Amino acid sequence: EFTLINLKAKVTKLGIGGVLIASALFLAIFVFNLLLFAAVAAFSHIVAWWAAFLIVAGILLLIVLVLAGAGALALKASK
Repeated sequence: EFTLINLKAKVTKLGIGGVLIASALFLAIFVFNLLLFAAVAAFSHIVAWWAAFLIVAGILLLIVLVLAGAGALALKASK
């Protein structure tokens, strides 16, 4: 019975920790969006606003391609 109580306490702590991490990640998405908008605002002082959005989108696309390529190489190397 002691192990059951101990297990329930651990599961409760894990559940609370998981919810807190999920909440932090959810809010981090909004912070990331604000940072992207700030980058667009900064670029819009140099070029037109539509070009600033394209520049930021292009930079993000390059990051995505590099990460996807690195992931594909890692998966290929694991075989």
